[in-house]
Amino acid sequence: MHVALFATVLMCAPDAATSLIQTTAQPKRILHFPSEYEDGASRRGVMSWDDVWAQVATLQPASDKWFGTHEYQIMYKLMLQRWHGSAVGPKFLEIGLGCDMVYGPGASVKAWQTMLPNADLWEAEYNAACVNKSMADGTLPKDVSTLTGDQGNPEVVAHWAEKSGGNFDVVVDDGGHTNKMIKTSFDGLWPHVKQGGLYFLEDLQVGRAKHYDDTGGAAVMSDILQSWVEQLLITSAKNLPQRFPVPADVAYVLCQSDACVIGKKM
Repeated sequence: MHVALFATVLMCAPDAATSLIQTTAQPKRILHFPSEYEDGASRRGVMSWDDVWAQVATLQPASDKWFGTHEYQIMYKLMLQRWHGSAVGPKFLEIGLGCDMVYGPGASVKAWQTMLPNADLWEAEYNAACVNKSMADGTLPKDVSTLTGDQGNPEVVAHWAEKSGGNFDVVVDDGGHTNKMIKTSFDGLWPHVKQGGLYFLEDLQVGRAKHYDDTGGAAVMSDILQSWVEQLLITSAKNLPQRFPVPADVAYVLCQSDACVIGKKM
């Protein structure tokens, strides 16, 4: 029984509560509320989800995704926990290996494999030479699959889906960050996300900056997401013509500072 519910029973229904205590109480026993790991990960000898994240915080080179420039551990810790301790999956695609980062490529790969050691991990990257070098020097583990090309090109994105087989549980867009790139990749990959799957969009804070707004303000990704939220929340908005209609299989849009995650209906 949930602690709050149990307390309510004691306060509001003393006779029923007394009966419940008399029925359930046993000598030398106390009421026990199982932890989230009791019947799952800890029983199998897997470290807790909090301990996994403590380990992520020690990885070097450190990705700018968490504990610094950005705080994306907020959404990833919340949304990826469903696969903690799982012997299978998820099938996971990240756009953006980090070849243009000062700390070099592959920092997030270490983190994903620390969080989800059984993930089928795919990395898509514009810089093919960087991918080849990373594979040759061992920066990219052999069990990571790669895709190359321009995420702003619909034909390239379609090729990624075909080559990988699609059927992704998770997609993370940490690529070029221009509005057209983000929307083109989403349009091409969203149909290949499983029911109940997750699509993360990082670094949306730059959407109106000159270098990243390649739509002249006409289709900033933040505006598109806010329109989708409006349609999900307001009944009248669902029945009106929309410049940015929400895809029929979007279950929710959850946002934090600089980033959002889009969930697919089951």
